[in-house]
Amino acid sequence: MSFGPLGASLGDYLSQPRNKGGLGLGTTGTSLVFLVIILGLVVYLAGSSVP
Repeated sequence: MSFGPLGASLGDYLSQPRNKGGLGLGTTGTSLVFLVIILGLVVYLAGSSVP
């Protein structure tokens, strides 16, 4: 299973300007959103009993 197209679509939606149907976060804002999500998952998985 590949999440590449889903991640790209979500990234485009977050970064595109509002007048083009996006949220207008820009590339830096979108990168920060993904960073927080990834760090949150790492911290969660590191503290859980998932091998």
